[in-house]
Amino acid sequence: MNQTITFSLSRFTRTNESPSWEHVDAADLAIWRKAVSLLRYRQYKHLGCEAEVTADWHNALSHIEAHAEINKLYHKKLTRKEPLDDIFSGILASENKNNVSIQVTITGENKFKEYAWYPRFFAEKYIYDFFCIMNLSNPGSCDFLNLRVSSDEKSSDNRLLLSSYNFEEALYEALERQSPYAKEIDIEDVLSWYNGLGLGVKQIAESQIEKALFSVLHFCKLDGDLAAVVWIFHALESIYSTRVGEGFSNLVNRVSLLLKLDDREKKRMRTNLRKLYDHRSSIVHGGYKVHYPMNWTAVDPRIDEDMAKNYELLQFGFNLILASIQALITNGWYGVSVVEELSGLESPNK
Repeated sequence: MNQTITFSLSRFTRTNESPSWEHVDAADLAIWRKAVSLLRYRQYKHLGCEAEVTADWHNALSHIEAHAEINKLYHKKLTRKEPLDDIFSGILASENKNNVSIQVTITGENKFKEYAWYPRFFAEKYIYDFFCIMNLSNPGSCDFLNLRVSSDEKSSDNRLLLSSYNFEEALYEALERQSPYAKEIDIEDVLSWYNGLGLGVKQIAESQIEKALFSVLHFCKLDGDLAAVVWIFHALESIYSTRVGEGFSNLVNRVSLLLKLDDREKKRMRTNLRKLYDHRSSIVHGGYKVHYPMNWTAVDPRIDEDMAKNYELLQFGFNLILASIQALITNGWYGVSVVEELSGLESPNK
């Protein structure tokens, strides 16, 4: 079985611009130039079948290169106070032409091979892998919020809804020194680590790191929904092997050790994590003042205030998760184990 599936990317670059735009644009160019070859091919096995997935990302790379050139021109004109009319018209028009063709070749036999959706299953799994690898390497460099199969363009229900927004904001905060967490990692290192996971086409997490990664993907599809706080703690507690009933301080200490936080950073992290804990408790146990689903902020500004607080806390939690996974990658680890030691006191006065 051999099938080519074309995905429409729409806008797949960053949502916002950083004051460090020159660095960000250069890093995005670098990772996409590598990804065209490094992430071109992946192989999957499923119940007696083997799927080879090959993708052509050259159209996407051309768009990234064009965007970088136009952004340079934009800032040059802005500095000189020259007219900016139509400067982005070309790049915006090209977003409607951004496609990626993915070829799926399936060999072997199983009961699923006869179904028309089977090749698309492998193509979408490849897309999820691509999204993870890119954003763990260069946070925010790859956004698949509006990606869909080209033949489904008239249906908004078929978007993958994989948003890199929180990855992007995590990197921007780090670049502006508001957060010690997110960083950029060579894509070769991330790819080697990711391949070592042996995820294949697994649909239910079994290991702690799988639980964390799957939770991150759920978070990316929720667009700031209150339920996202559940995925934050599921990921954190999976990464740090936190058992039910363990104290708040245990998690704080483990995060501090893995991320090598100094005393000031640890104190700030403890304060914000406590706020996030309290926020989760209010949602889970009934203390949260639930918004009416119309969300008409114009008639009640408290909604905006609550949403801003919710976003700030969720972003903090996401930053912790991203930094923790990146620390595991940098160390070549797939989790942490906690060893307790008991030392006897040789003097009654100690």
